[in-house]
Amino acid sequence: MRNESIARLLTDWQVQDPFASGMEYSYLIFLLAYLVVLLTVNNFADGFKYGSVERSSRFFQAQQQANSPRLFPVLAADMIDGESAQFLKSIRDYGDARMARRAIQILNNMQEKGDLQPTELHYTATIQACQNSDQYEAALKVFHGMKERGVSRTISTYEALVAGAEKAGKWEDCVKFLDSLQEEKLSPTTNLYNNCMWAADSARHPKLALQLLQRMEKENVKRDMATYEAALWACEKEGEADQASHIIDLMRADGYEPNTATLRCVGYHGGL
Repeated sequence: MRNESIARLLTDWQVQDPFASGMEYSYLIFLLAYLVVLLTVNNFADGFKYGSVERSSRFFQAQQQANSPRLFPVLAADMIDGESAQFLKSIRDYGDARMARRAIQILNNMQEKGDLQPTELHYTATIQACQNSDQYEAALKVFHGMKERGVSRTISTYEALVAGAEKAGKWEDCVKFLDSLQEEKLSPTTNLYNNCMWAADSARHPKLALQLLQRMEKENVKRDMATYEAALWACEKEGEADQASHIIDLMRADGYEPNTATLRCVGYHGGL
């Protein structure tokens, strides 16, 4: 398909003398620039198409060495640059490709380098890669390794880990990590609570899900639609009609209108 597109462009080029006028010269420059971009982008995409994340990583490394920040985007919030940024980008690439083992290998390589140690960002990206690959035990090992090496854990670290615990059905771990935030002097987020509530629902512990909702109210943690859906499903399983009505009231007070799925939970108990 790519070669056909290029051939079509060249076939459409009917100018006999491309330098006959300034307009034709400009068109030629535009055509050549377009072909270069087309080939470059498709070459990068092929790296993912054929499962070669190394190929895409080499592309980004080449762009970094060429001092092209536009083609090598690193978030300003990351506050890292150079080789450390390249390691982080590679870990994230492997995470997107669900190749947790490769992401962990990069992290280990960094740890072995005496002059370049991984930061919280590298650890969190590796935990996220494990979560994407359904490798919760590996994520847990990386998480504990942070403490052993004296690397601070942030709320983003906990969000990635708890999301993996929820997927793995480890509801006890979800609650344990939520409780440990106080020791780390971190404030819980909506995503953390939501994952804990869904984990409790999936493990058939609806009472725990409702208790977590009450904790969110007491701690003044913002609730979203996913929070209320998890709570209402817990009400359905527990047969808590009054609690379901109260949750609907909270939803509306927060600006959320119940949808068909949430109303089913209330309708199950005879309506509001």
